[in-house]
Amino acid sequence: MKFVLLVIVTFLSPSLKADPGVFDRGNGGDVVFCRSEQGKSQYLLLDIYEQRNMGFHRWQPSLPEDYTFHEVLEAVFSRIDQKLPYLASKLREEYFGRFAQDLTFVAPEDVPDVDDQGPVILEPHCNLKQIAVQWSEKSKYGKAYRIDITLFSLLDPYNQGALILHELIYRIKLSADMLMESSQDVRTNVSYILSKEFDQFPGYNPSSY
Repeated sequence: MKFVLLVIVTFLSPSLKADPGVFDRGNGGDVVFCRSEQGKSQYLLLDIYEQRNMGFHRWQPSLPEDYTFHEVLEAVFSRIDQKLPYLASKLREEYFGRFAQDLTFVAPEDVPDVDDQGPVILEPHCNLKQIAVQWSEKSKYGKAYRIDITLFSLLDPYNQGALILHELIYRIKLSADMLMESSQDVRTNVSYILSKEFDQFPGYNPSSY
């Protein structure tokens, strides 16, 4: 828990600044593709896949059977608002203000592999696939976010929402010039926020300090 608290507070702190040039390349999100011995395929965002390794238990919001990733994000923003209102405000600002207009869905070959995931432990029957890339400056498409439409369609709405949450948190960190050598801290944030353990987080609001 102390580690998670450190990650969250560090995320909210403006004191850590990136060295020049750290974000002069794309920053990406990853999907874990697993195939069982029976041939059944499963696609999970890396952040969700890693929850078990972190000792977290997946949180499931109360949503209609045919829910969309938009509804997942609304539920997530509301949940964060109870604990981290400052973060919830920033996420809503980015999602409703810029995300849609700065996003383009592309073919798999148009999402370059970005080796920013850091150490990752995968089961033998699983592989890592790049699903998203974002730039500190807009890409040649005139967009900041590029998402593999094929992989995105293979994710369930929960994982789609988790991916967008990952990209939003990464964007806020980029905007704050925070130092990140990999996506590991962002994945920890997402894994924790989407876990039952987040219910025990006491909350933090920098405006009250």
